[in-house]
Amino acid sequence: MSIHEVRGFLKQWPYSYTNLIAAGTTKIKITPGFLHSIIINNPGSGVTISIYDNISSKGNLIGTITPTVTTTLIYDVAFLIGLTIVITVTTAIPDVTISWN
Repeated sequence: MSIHEVRGFLKQWPYSYTNLIAAGTTKIKITPGFLHSIIINNPGSGVTISIYDNISSKGNLIGTITPTVTTTLIYDVAFLIGLTIVITVTTAIPDVTISWN
């Protein structure tokens, strides 16, 4: 996470984002960082989203989401290895945005 001083105040750099609109495994970041939020733009149907603190789909599971509605989930957690998202779908593809640093 990048932080710099602005007139005596600490300010965090804006978050980056990754939009996912397909099933599969996506390495979001391969170094330590910060997961701000997961935005469910369209929940799809029969969807499971697994969030890993790792550079693969194994290891430290941060959480699992089975979205049914459009929503924003705030995590505000650090990851120590990397950030990988796995989306599995049985019916309809979701539209998900990951906000991270």
